[in-house]
Order: sequence, then C-alpha cells, then structure tokens
Amino acid sequence: MNKKTTLREAQQLILDLARPTRPETISLPDALGRVPAEHLKSALPIPSFNASTRDGFAVKSHDIAKANKSSPVELKICGEIPAGLTDIPRLGQGQALRIMTGAAIPTGSDLVLAQEDIEIRKRAVIIDRPTEAGTHIRRRGCDLSKGRIVVRKGELISPAHLGLLATTGINSLQVHRQPKVAAICTGSELVGIDREPERGQVISSNCLLLTGLVRQCGAEVRKVSIITDRSREIAAGLAALLQEELPLIITTGGMGPGKFDLMTEVFKKLAIRTIYSSLELRPGRATMLGVSGKSLIMALPGPPPAVQLLFNELARPAIRRIGGEAQPLGNACKAELTEPCTIRHGNSLHLTGGILSLREGATRVRQARKTESANCVILLPAGRSQFRAGEKVTVHPTRPIC
Repeated sequence: MNKKTTLREAQQLILDLARPTRPETISLPDALGRVPAEHLKSALPIPSFNASTRDGFAVKSHDIAKANKSSPVELKICGEIPAGLTDIPRLGQGQALRIMTGAAIPTGSDLVLAQEDIEIRKRAVIIDRPTEAGTHIRRRGCDLSKGRIVVRKGELISPAHLGLLATTGINSLQVHRQPKVAAICTGSELVGIDREPERGQVISSNCLLLTGLVRQCGAEVRKVSIITDRSREIAAGLAALLQEELPLIITTGGMGPGKFDLMTEVFKKLAIRTIYSSLELRPGRATMLGVSGKSLIMALPGPPPAVQLLFNELARPAIRRIGGEAQPLGNACKAELTEPCTIRHGNSLHLTGGILSLREGATRVRQARKTESANCVILLPAGRSQFRAGEKVTVHPTRPIC
C-alpha cells in the first residue's frame, strides 16, 4: 500500500481498475452523450449520388467539345430536375436538362453549366465554349466513403455526430451502458432536504452535489443515502450496495483522524481491498480507494468543497472510463492567474476551484468565490503557499468555457 500516492498515480490506479460497462443497442436519437462500443462506420457514401453544386443545365461534355464563339452549340432543353427528385430522366444526345443545386445528376451527363454562363433561346441553351467534364458536380462519396469511420470507439457522441450519423444511414448503434453510481453521505449531524434541521443538525448538501455531479457525467444515480457516524450502520449500508455489483460507490465523511476514521474500520469489516489510503494532496490527504468484487469504492472527506474537487479529479475519470470513454481524464491547460492566490498548506499539491475564461485570446483564471460555480480545478504545485497575479498555473476544465 502506497502511503504517499500522488494524484497522477491515484488517477492511473483508478483507470486501471475501472472496467467499461457491457454494450447495448439503442436508437440514434437516444445516443447523445453516449460512447460507442465499436467504431461507427458510414453505411452510405456522402453524398450518396452525384449532385449539382449550381443551378444550371446538365449536359454531355462530348456535345459541347467543339463549341466556340463563331460556331456555338445549341442543345434542346428536354426537362427539369429539381432537388429531391428521385425519378431522374436520362440525358440524350444533343439535349440539356435544367437542374437545381443539390439535385441528382442524370445518367448520361458529366457536367453542369451554370445558368449565368450560358444563353437561353426559347427551348434551347446556347454554348460558345467547351467545359471540362466534372464541372459543378459534387461526386458520390467525395465527403465520406462507405465504410469509413465516422465516430471512433470510446469517443463521446456529440450533437454534430448525431446529424452526421443520420446522414450516413445509421439509425441504431452499440454503446456502453450508462454507469450506475451510488453514494453514502456519513454524518450524525446530517438530515435530508425534506427535514427542517434542529439545533446541531445541517442539511446534507453532499447528497444533491453528488447527484448533480454524477448526472453531469452521463451516469445514472442508483441511490444516495445519509447514514449516521456508526461503523456498523455504514458497513450495513455499503454491504447492501456491494450486493448490487455497482461499478462505483462514493462515500463522504468518516475520514477524520482517531475515532472518526470510520471508513478504515468499514473497509476491514467488509474485507474491501484497499488500493490507497492517503493522497499527497490537499484536499484529499484523507481519501481512500478500495475494490470489492466488481465495485470500486471511493471514500472522500466530508466538506462539500473538497468533495467537488476530488470528484472532478478522481470520480469523474472513473465514471467516464466505466462509461467507455477512451480519454477519460480530459485536457489540462495553462492559464494566467488574474489575482494573487494564497494557500494555508504549501507542502503538497493543492486543488482549488477556479473561474476559467478566455479574454483577448488569452486563457485566464482566478479562484472561485464561495458563492460562485467553479468551471475548473486549479492545481497549485507543492513547495509554495503564495502565487502572484500573472503566473501561469495548470488547470483542469470541468465544463466548456467561453
């Protein structure tokens, strides 16, 4: 057991232990935010037919090969092809078919003459110069050939993917099942939102915080419970969840020193294999990870700010990996501090919530106020307690910034 597990080591341990859920087949409209269990390949070429890129006339290049100003060629207009027409007429020798942008090129034609480039007389078009075959034609499969990968295995499906997948003829797909996550919030002082707290009691904000964070990751909240600070009751509640073989169970609280270090006792009672019992991190020094059967058990400290920070760094990657994502850690970036930053303990890597923004092409960040919703985690390196405005720091975005 590593007594001084770093954040990076903890994340790697978690990802090594997290197992993607089994696949299921769903319809395309339900696929937003899901993760393909296999490469999704185009069932159709895009476009699926040769199409006109201009309003004009479909003709044969052979018919106008000898056209010039002194001896123009006259082609009879023999019909019209609007966009969406499926019963496409065939183009004969010496003929022209009026065609609209996006319409299918008729058999026999190999180019489109733009309407503004030709002269029309009664029921004929007059051409005074030859034009190369393929002009103003968008070739079948030029954007995407049949069988080409549209969305890679492990890539989160976005709204843009939905439209592209529909265009390529995919209407059902195999995705990883949504992870089911449960949470236990420990604390004898905690009550639910349906009760008015008495003196000495507080409403458990972690219950709703974890519910929101889990759902934001695209996972299903199986159950969130409040359990008093008694190891027997915590063990009973956790044992019931372990029987369901949930991929991830999160607990908060019970991680203090001495008689309040309940989760260590609970892990021993339930024979949960401990992966790490402390992190070289603040907040997070009092943090545990265990494995029992098919379940990961992540024991976090109780303060809600610490829960949110550690969830983003530890639980979020676990949920994303369980949900099938190939790159569950997300992207780190550098940002310039807009305000000085002071921390109490500078002997370990320190996490703090931040407000990340883009201004005049530069990425900037500051610590979030108590009533602000942070959109990133700022990672302040060990060995210092003060950071100046203008310094570059590492940040992990937790949602898109603008």
